[in-house]
Amino acid sequence: AAIDAFTAVLIIACPCAVALAIPFTFGNAVRILGRNRFYLKDTTVIERLQQVTAVVFDKTGTLTTTRKARLRYDGTPLTADEQHRVAALAAQSAHPMSRQLVRALGQAEARVEDFREVQGQGLEARVDGVPVRVGSAAFVGASAKSGSEVWVQIDGAVKGRFVLESEWRPGFERVVQYFRDQGKEVWLLSGDNEREAAALAPLFGESHMAFRQKPEDKLAFIRQLQEQGHRVLMLGDGLNDAGALRQADVGIAVTEDITHFTPASDAILDGTRLADLPRFLAYARKSVRSVFQAYGLAAVYNVIGQSYAVQALLSPVIAAVLMPASSVTIVAFGVGVTTLLGWRMGLWPSE
Repeated sequence: AAIDAFTAVLIIACPCAVALAIPFTFGNAVRILGRNRFYLKDTTVIERLQQVTAVVFDKTGTLTTTRKARLRYDGTPLTADEQHRVAALAAQSAHPMSRQLVRALGQAEARVEDFREVQGQGLEARVDGVPVRVGSAAFVGASAKSGSEVWVQIDGAVKGRFVLESEWRPGFERVVQYFRDQGKEVWLLSGDNEREAAALAPLFGESHMAFRQKPEDKLAFIRQLQEQGHRVLMLGDGLNDAGALRQADVGIAVTEDITHFTPASDAILDGTRLADLPRFLAYARKSVRSVFQAYGLAAVYNVIGQSYAVQALLSPVIAAVLMPASSVTIVAFGVGVTTLLGWRMGLWPSE
């Protein structure tokens, strides 16, 4: 009887149910978020999102959309061949402004050689044998300050600039306000000029905005916040912000092209779903609670099972049957609760 009791206690004490609670519960939450075009790299991102104390936003391509943006050209008129070369060079990059250039100028077939992309600066290559550069004013040698614009240099001569007139993503104000209401410190870091500072000041505050920021400036700022004890969430375009996204405790790449792999980020959010980010984060927070509920259910099982096992009232055979049954129950509970939460919050079935 003593051996039977000892064996039953060991079987009941097996932590299988507890061990299965996290991966299945969080895994189902990640699946539901993915069906809503918010893709998490792994389940640990859900836990790290709960620890965030500061949120940093990029502007171009993050709070603004490039799909509806308008391009205006200022400078020496470009010939058809020159436009062809600029489009062919821009097509080599996945940067939002490069994609916008291609949409404005059209697809172009050309021989591109010695291509080089300088992060935060621009692109250069020999296109059909002619040196072409597109990027910031400093990159092409123009004596001007860059903002939301792309300067063009062809065969050593600065031709002009394409000025990007972006549209704000619908509902971005609610996203920023959501984080402020949660007590998070909210910052804006932008590589553009201060043209829209007055419009954004009510959301961020003048002291929480910085413009003309290079990629290394954004990275240094993230590090500074972390040195102050903050857990930082960074939202950027995933390209110029790659270093900052990698350094942040959680990095979310916001993009219209969700098929573009962004290894620096912990998550990829379809740009059209930015307004839904507060709902996604609220769902993730509630999913964490469901894990604790699953833990509680497993603990109740263990307490009841052990109380019978130590009194030799539970045979090893019955204990062996109850152990997998409890594991199935915990898994079903975690998956069921996260699915029910998704249904109540309008995330399941996916929109």
